[in-house]
Amino acid sequence: MKPVNHANYQLVHEEYVNEIKSDATLYTHGSGARILFLVNDDDNKVFNISFKTPPEDDMGIAHIMEHSVLCGSKKYPVKEPFVELMKSSLNTFLNAMTYPDKTIYPVASQNHADFRNLVDVYLDAVFEPELSREAFEQEGWHYEVEEDNFVYKGVVFNEMKGVFSASESYLDLATNRALFPDSSYKYESGGYPPAITDLSYEEYLQFHREKYHPANSWIILYGDLKPLEWLEYLDNEYLCHFSAPEFKLPEIICQTPFSEPVEIDCFYPASAEESDGSLLALSFLIGDSTDLEQNFAMGVLDNILIGDSASPLKKALLESGLGQDTLDYGYSAETLQTTWSVGLRDATVKNKTKFVDLVFSTLQKICTDGFSEKVVSAAMNSCEFQLREANFGSYPKGLVYSMNIMSRWLYGASPLAGLQYEPLLKNLKEKIAAGGYFEELIRQNLLDNKHYVVSVCSPDKNMGSTLEEQELQKLHNAKKSFSADDLSELKEKNARLTERQMTPDSPESLATIPHVSLADLKKEIDVIPTKNMTVMDRPLLYHDLDSQGICYLNLIFDCNSLCEDELPWLALLSNLFVKCGTKDTAYDDLTQDIACHTGGLNCSVNTFSTYLRDTRTGVHLNVQAKVMKGKRAELFRLINSVMFDVDFKDIQRLKELIGSMRSKLKNSLQNNGDRVARGQISAALSNTGYISSLISGQNLLEFLNTIAEKLNEDATAVVDKLLSIKGKILSREKLTLNVSADKDVMESVKQPLNDLVKLLPVLSCTDAKINNKSKGLNLGMISSGSVQYVVKGTNILHLETEVTGSFELLNQLLSTGYLWEKVRVQGGAYGCFMNLDKISGDLMISSYRDPNLQETLQAYDGIADFLEQLELSDEEIEKLIIGTVGRIDSPLTTPQKSNMALNRFLVGIDHDKLNLKRKELLAATNDDLKKYAPLFRELAQKGQICVHGVEKRLLEAKELFDKVITINK
Repeated sequence: MKPVNHANYQLVHEEYVNEIKSDATLYTHGSGARILFLVNDDDNKVFNISFKTPPEDDMGIAHIMEHSVLCGSKKYPVKEPFVELMKSSLNTFLNAMTYPDKTIYPVASQNHADFRNLVDVYLDAVFEPELSREAFEQEGWHYEVEEDNFVYKGVVFNEMKGVFSASESYLDLATNRALFPDSSYKYESGGYPPAITDLSYEEYLQFHREKYHPANSWIILYGDLKPLEWLEYLDNEYLCHFSAPEFKLPEIICQTPFSEPVEIDCFYPASAEESDGSLLALSFLIGDSTDLEQNFAMGVLDNILIGDSASPLKKALLESGLGQDTLDYGYSAETLQTTWSVGLRDATVKNKTKFVDLVFSTLQKICTDGFSEKVVSAAMNSCEFQLREANFGSYPKGLVYSMNIMSRWLYGASPLAGLQYEPLLKNLKEKIAAGGYFEELIRQNLLDNKHYVVSVCSPDKNMGSTLEEQELQKLHNAKKSFSADDLSELKEKNARLTERQMTPDSPESLATIPHVSLADLKKEIDVIPTKNMTVMDRPLLYHDLDSQGICYLNLIFDCNSLCEDELPWLALLSNLFVKCGTKDTAYDDLTQDIACHTGGLNCSVNTFSTYLRDTRTGVHLNVQAKVMKGKRAELFRLINSVMFDVDFKDIQRLKELIGSMRSKLKNSLQNNGDRVARGQISAALSNTGYISSLISGQNLLEFLNTIAEKLNEDATAVVDKLLSIKGKILSREKLTLNVSADKDVMESVKQPLNDLVKLLPVLSCTDAKINNKSKGLNLGMISSGSVQYVVKGTNILHLETEVTGSFELLNQLLSTGYLWEKVRVQGGAYGCFMNLDKISGDLMISSYRDPNLQETLQAYDGIADFLEQLELSDEEIEKLIIGTVGRIDSPLTTPQKSNMALNRFLVGIDHDKLNLKRKELLAATNDDLKKYAPLFRELAQKGQICVHGVEKRLLEAKELFDKVITINK
């Protein structure tokens, strides 16, 4: 592709990047803006504009700015253009993110007109935002008067309170302060809640003037684009209005290396039941992120040391018994100076010295003995597989590439070098072949490096109340400082904020938000190519998809014959399956074999609602694998070894794995309040929810606690039970196969699949009958956090209201309209979501990082009234349809398409049903949405409540609950 000429731009560089099949051209504009094009045939176009925003304190100004620039701008004078785009665009990505030293604003779409609209709204937002005081107060913080007392409100304030409900957030903050005492990285860029409320509106405005200038911006455009068109657009619409800045652009100061290491003690808020559960961490400052050779090598070394349970350092830590699980922070190269960290969770303070000694002695032993060829080969294969597969899940490729670029380009390095991994791979392989390379890297960056911090973060059962008292005292002092006139002015400001929040945007303002038309929408759901085949009379779904020589395989075993008491054993078995050894292979050798020859071999339990069973519930064991074409023989050898020869006789290994599971579960119960509360309610609403509750959350934790004790008393019984469960489910008639691969790859795996199925025993079985014993209690769950997760749910199957394709439109309306406005905008919660399982009938609404409780429940109960009074214009319906289809039609990777087709088969949904739902959605009217009011009337009147949150708030609302419990930590 030839570069284009434009009077206001200077061409800096042009190059073809083979690794991502893109023509790259780099320009600078007279305003100082830098623009990089990555032009290729990917129709999922990505735009990303980034600003360098290193913090100077903990007030979270960059984070608050990220939120509030999207609250109205010069061209788009609506309260929240971001939300209007969520409602009515075909975006495949729409968000903004604050990093430790930068803020990025990415958008993506497959539709050219939609993409242009998204870019224009975002550019106007960052360069011409309204930045009203009301936006600052809503998204950042403000005082409100409740019952004659001051309280803090604000979305970012509550978001960060949620972040700092996790123990690791306190560890990270304290460690960064110690590791970077002279750098901006010592501050919390997202904002530390006690400091957020020190930020003034004037400081906020000044920040935008100095940071959001084109000279401090980096722009990336990726996909099937025409650079000249975009250069002219950027110049004419925005960049031409700026001259060189008259102020100093931000700089990031490098931290001077330490001459001696530092040790710190810090704390996190804990409940009275948490006597211990300390976090131990060892964190090193490594080097410069622009040193690509070192970064690449350190990434592989990190995989070697702690990449999996067989990695030498992780293995040593797990086997030491010094903690229940590892903290695998590993190598981070997102900032100017890179770091490497490792640690332990659920440890004790007295083990700090032993932990540090173990890390260093293990590293020293590795350097003395050297790495085995197999260990290095496994890490290199994993790294190379990930690079060549380029599977980023739901993230557009262009977005991931742009984030990779910004982790170097921001600091003056080449924006393309990080994408060009082939020379780095070649160079690293040559150095590995010469011998001793990784050992020397360990000596240089870890053993001989004095710039490290030893951190101990311990539970403090008084810390939560102390922080709350300090906040109350700060509020009390603020109130005392207010004169009568000040108080009157505050109430007027709050009234203006409330009025702004409650007042709908005018039709004229809303008309400024561009959107595509219904004609741009697909009338039918995309077909995922699927050929129904059989292997030894067992169903095989084959998907002829572009797989770049990779074979994706699922072996699905129906587990519905297991009784209630056996289901927790299934959850345990799935976690142990590929992490224990076999009769002939130790677990570390098996793990390394998997990494050497495949892209992964994993096992999980799937619980889902299905039309294909009377109970409407399916339970399956899912063995997943992916492998390059030339390694398929090794994959089937490994699958056979795991399935038929897995050995649980290494009792110490079982104890380590179960300890790690318990630690992760306990951490999840504290930090994933919305998921925990939804699971609690769902257990009482449907068989699917009840069975899910048996293999997850609190029930699974209690089961694991029992098994941990039993391993000490009668380990043989535990091993026998695991083998018994395996024997009940690994049978031929329970198997469904799913393969995605190119045709020639598929031909090559037919015989190995046939041989595998032939080895499976034939067993007769029937579905077990499981009686739901969960009681539908209104439950309060006390956590050590400082926000709530408020959930209300009911089951709607008994109601006469038919749920058609139009319900997806209602979901969009509530999540971007009513719930967004009531719970997030007015209530200050970080988010609010609605879920309906159309098969089980479970309907639930949940808030996320919510300062409120009763107010949120009142908002939920108001949905029925809202729908009964709903009067949307045809244009508003059209926008909702566009936004809904955009959300549903997000592009999928090959493995995502494969899994979606498999899930539809298991659930019992065919293409005709999907197209009927699409037809109903596209034809939806205002009346179709109003007809769902009875569902939410049922929710309001008979819904079950579960709130995961702060003890004080739960006890204040104790009349709402049948029971208030403390979460088992």
